[in-house]
Amino acid sequence: GRVTFTFDDGPDTWTPVLLSELKRLHLRAVFFVFGWKAKAYPGVIRQELADGDLVENHTWDHPSLTGASTGTPVLQPAKVKAELIAATQAIEADGAPAPSLWRPPFGDVTIADAQLAADLDLRLVEPFSVSSGGLPVDSRDWTGISAAQIARDVTLGYWTKVNGRMFHVAGIRNGSIIGFHDSGPADCVQESRTSYCGYAINAIKALPAIVAYMNAHHLGVTINVPADATGGVVPSTSPAH
Repeated sequence: GRVTFTFDDGPDTWTPVLLSELKRLHLRAVFFVFGWKAKAYPGVIRQELADGDLVENHTWDHPSLTGASTGTPVLQPAKVKAELIAATQAIEADGAPAPSLWRPPFGDVTIADAQLAADLDLRLVEPFSVSSGGLPVDSRDWTGISAAQIARDVTLGYWTKVNGRMFHVAGIRNGSIIGFHDSGPADCVQESRTSYCGYAINAIKALPAIVAYMNAHHLGVTINVPADATGGVVPSTSPAH
């Protein structure tokens, strides 16, 4: 089987360290980047491309499209479209192909948002699943858990609650799409224990254990994201072309 590694919210201070670790472990990944960060870190984007990674759309500056995670107003269609187009333009300006995938900030998305993005030739890839059969696996690195816990959750699965209902997120298997983050503030230090810094640092530290599990269970890596990567959040929507 094959597993896809994805990283959100970069490029950032810790992305070059992550890229070195990915290369050491013979991994390729899909990076869902902010448009403004693509503009700020063009050299990192070019390194991702040179390493054989994909650079995809995570909007210009990470607003919740529905407001569900931030308590903010719902974004109007024109604003959603502007966010996606601006991010695509910044990515292309760094020499990358036009993105064909997108990930909504916080995973907040409606059917209408997914269709709007599909009309821009962008296919939805969620960072988590809302049912046990979904392919996206949230590493939960964003919660500040340790690298060891990230590795256990990703490989063996865990229980979580969605809309008041508990369900089991399966450990990685053929087709799984693992969601990580590669963001962190510039003043992070290597052994910082703050949860925000831990997003990137602990995700990087968890990779060798995850790869060891994959090797033991005959799982390889791919950047070919499965056709339905919605995790059951919304119905699968194909791009217009």
